[in-house]
Amino acid sequence: MCGIAAIFSSTTKSVKGLEDVTKDLIMMTQVRGTDATGIAVVDAYFNLEVHKKAMHASDFLQLQTTKKLLSEVDNSYGAIIHCRKKTLGNSGDSAAHPFVIEDAEGVPEFAMVHNGTLTRWNSTKYESDSHWLSQQLYDDHTKALTALNPKCAAALIWTDLRTGKNCFFTNGERPLFYGFLEKADVIVIGSEAELMYAAIKRNNLSLKNNEFFTALPMTLYSMNSDKVTELERTEIKKEVVVQTLGQKVCTAQTQTMKMLYSSKNMGTILRAEPQPTIQTLARLCLRI
Repeated sequence: MCGIAAIFSSTTKSVKGLEDVTKDLIMMTQVRGTDATGIAVVDAYFNLEVHKKAMHASDFLQLQTTKKLLSEVDNSYGAIIHCRKKTLGNSGDSAAHPFVIEDAEGVPEFAMVHNGTLTRWNSTKYESDSHWLSQQLYDDHTKALTALNPKCAAALIWTDLRTGKNCFFTNGERPLFYGFLEKADVIVIGSEAELMYAAIKRNNLSLKNNEFFTALPMTLYSMNSDKVTELERTEIKKEVVVQTLGQKVCTAQTQTMKMLYSSKNMGTILRAEPQPTIQTLARLCLRI
């Protein structure tokens, strides 16, 4: 069990409070994993900066590099965070998230975080199942999501500077929620709605309609970096094998259906009222 979260903004004009929300999310999300912590920030110049270490979030937040990246969040296009609970793969800094892929000149252009485990992956070339999946998504995200084994678990958030898109997805085996800030073109995504609500409220920001939404399973949510409140949903269709008397007859073509985001059909509404247990954990993490 890992914890993932992200804040994406449509503008680099200062949205005061996002730095502190991100910091609090890192601190609180460690209740889902303490083996490693990482952050990726898309700065005002559309550069992707990543910092990750195999350490508790509490210690990670004391590092100067972490503080520098956090200081950029208010004026950035967004941040992605991860707190790892090791399951498969190696330990150490290189196995921490986010996983980054660079262009031919060594410039980072893709970053992804994953909560879950995979059943089929190349263990000889990659640090972990998540590392392997990041490469598959980078190469062809529709193909990668369609090919996920039904027995695996995957909640994902990634940003791709090649296309200017931010994306999130769950196959239904790991939780993922999202909501929008009031009076700001900002979307907040993460594993724990209650913790996100606590971080937003604590820093004097407001959640639109006081609601989070559950991400629909097997649905890719994507948005342009400059229009993060305009979501596009792509339903991921699994390959269907038709059999007659035990003989494989045909394999249906992979299909995706794109739908313009509709406020009337976003997923199940979750009222953002923290449960006492989660509230207590948040207070302990934040020492308030």
